[in-house]
Amino acid sequence: MSTGITSYADLSQIAAFSPGAGGMDGGGAEWIMAIVVFVWVIWFMVWQFKQEDKELKEAVRLYKEVGMERAMATAKGRIATDEEMKAIEVQRAMGSRAGH
Repeated sequence: MSTGITSYADLSQIAAFSPGAGGMDGGGAEWIMAIVVFVWVIWFMVWQFKQEDKELKEAVRLYKEVGMERAMATAKGRIATDEEMKAIEVQRAMGSRAGH
């Protein structure tokens, strides 16, 4: 691939030589790639929204089933047990007493 420039002495003869600079007639491959990327980005955004919506609905179902406090009590991807909930309540009670 060559730019066709043999000398930089006459800069007025040098025009833009970036991809697609020739317009639709000279840069067909660039337009095709731009369209492919645009379609892929739209597809990815729709897919991502669907995945996030699915995750959100599952979280709402879990919160309604076991309660928000129990579901949020642990960050290990599981629901807190009764013993863990009692320990959390004791910690809160002791923390509130220390503040008085």
